[in-house]
Amino acid sequence: MTAAELLDEYELNRQAQTDVHRLDRNGVDTLVKYANASAAARSTMDLSAVGPDAMMTLLTMDDHELKALAKAGPGKIRKWIEGKDHGIFGVPKVHVSPEVVTEDSPRPPAGMTPQQRMIWRVQSRLRKPDHTKAFKLA
Repeated sequence: MTAAELLDEYELNRQAQTDVHRLDRNGVDTLVKYANASAAARSTMDLSAVGPDAMMTLLTMDDHELKALAKAGPGKIRKWIEGKDHGIFGVPKVHVSPEVVTEDSPRPPAGMTPQQRMIWRVQSRLRKPDHTKAFKLA
């Protein structure tokens, strides 16, 4: 093998390795990019790779919680997205919405578009500050 062939093979292997990390099967890469982005850039990011429950929780998180989530490993982030016990200190659990709506759970008004329903759900969760107060610094 010549040095040029060896270099070409090395570059092909390196490209194959970077392609494997770009698959983003569970939305981990999207979530890390979102958590590391500035507040202005977050509003324009596409979060379709993340599930709707994780997206709702993600939209209600503050900067400290997002920073802690971004520093976590891919395994813990996958657990967070799935709504399992993730073990990341300072990050709230994903609230998995039940399929059955109970009588005491608030319902969005009829005739809303899916985007309006999502905004309504985020605003209703913001009115219930039960998960972000415990980890805020003074």
